Amino acid sequence: MDHVFVETARLRLRHPRSGDAEVLASIFSDPAVMTHLGGPRDFDAMVAEMQEEAAAEPNPTDLWPLELRATEQVVGYCGLVPKEVDGVGEYEVIYILARAAWGNGYATEAAAGIVDYAFSNRDLDHVISMIHRDNEASARVAGRVGMAYERDTVRPGGKRLRVFGLHRSEASR
Repeated sequence: MDHVFVETARLRLRHPRSGDAEVLASIFSDPAVMTHLGGPRDFDAMVAEMQEEAAAEPNPTDLWPLELRATEQVVGYCGLVPKEVDGVGEYEVIYILARAAWGNGYATEAAAGIVDYAFSNRDLDHVISMIHRDNEASARVAGRVGMAYERDTVRPGGKRLRVFGLHRSEASR
């Protein structure tokens, strides 16, 4: 049985299966999807990485396949990932969707489910999303789930990102 981390009305975030590897690799190798995420990845390398993820034990803070509950079709890779940002330990809400899934509200629904999971199941007090300054669609998703711009940060390699965040006390309002 799959380990499910987050479930919403239309979506499920669960531990990867080996059969997800090629679908997820195709998302990471799509130049349009990866425009603001460092560029497309090598398909074969991503397949191998995704197969390793499927063989690993379920991790309560990781990226997970995003599937449509009605069809079990995998349409993204989303989750809650620990990150060090400006010397501080944070948890980032990440949502990466296949181009064919854009425009359906899945990113917002998944991100809202992850935020709820972070505050309810992981007992976190603050979550962030780091978003490229040109990625307005991602910034809108962050705003829809209650996140607000907090600051800019520079990541290793010199990439400048906007940090959006939400505190538990703000989420319960």
